[in-house]
Amino acid sequence: MGLIEMSETAVATAVVIAIVTIIINIILFVAIICTAGNTEKTYKELQETNKRLEMMNKNLLDTNMILINRFSQGNNYNKDNNNSQ
Repeated sequence: MGLIEMSETAVATAVVIAIVTIIINIILFVAIICTAGNTEKTYKELQETNKRLEMMNKNLLDTNMILINRFSQGNNYNKDNNNSQ
């Protein structure tokens, strides 16, 4: 009788451990799904931010080129004025 009672206890313990393990696996699975969803959302947001930064960079480069051209023209004008005097 003692051996049967111990094996029943072992089976009950194994069942409880299995149920707890299944619950933990379900929780981890849900966490992974949520993380994957957030990662995709973050990736899309980063893509949009990257596009905005590329546009800002292009605008800054254009502005720099305009300023460089104006500065060069101003220097040429000053050189012409200095040469004519």
